[in-house]
Amino acid sequence: MDKESTVPTAVAFIGFIFVAVFCFVVIRDNVKEKNAQREMKESKEVGKLADINVNIAGTLYTAVIDSNKAAESFLTHLPLDIEMTDLNNNSKRGYTYFKLATEAKKLGKVEVGDLLISGDSYVIIVTKTFKTSDKFTKIGHIENLGEIPMGPINTHLSKIE
Repeated sequence: MDKESTVPTAVAFIGFIFVAVFCFVVIRDNVKEKNAQREMKESKEVGKLADINVNIAGTLYTAVIDSNKAAESFLTHLPLDIEMTDLNNNSKRGYTYFKLATEAKKLGKVEVGDLLISGDSYVIIVTKTFKTSDKFTKIGHIENLGEIPMGPINTHLSKIE
């Protein structure tokens, strides 16, 4: 083989390597993007939109906010301070002084820590699990909710920065 015939072969080989690397990078980036989209879809399927801080009478909790239109709307009102009072010895209720988006439905049973909207202006924090035929809009859940004092309490809800 002479020197003149090896140059085109070397150039062709380098070209082939360049095309192969380019294809690998494009495919790898496409796979990364599809994985990110799948993870986002899965997190929405799980129902988590965001986490927020909930300070109840001086004790800080974290609430996981559900992925629904009412919860998205609720987040736009944060930070929010609410004076909450006892309701039926199983929850706390506070008036927001503005209308909230709702998607009310019969939940059947609500759990300790559930964060609900009642009507279109009340935020409810469930302090004891109970069955109900009332309609609520569930917007989230406060994790590891501890004992909440009886009587009026101040509650501050804010986005986690």
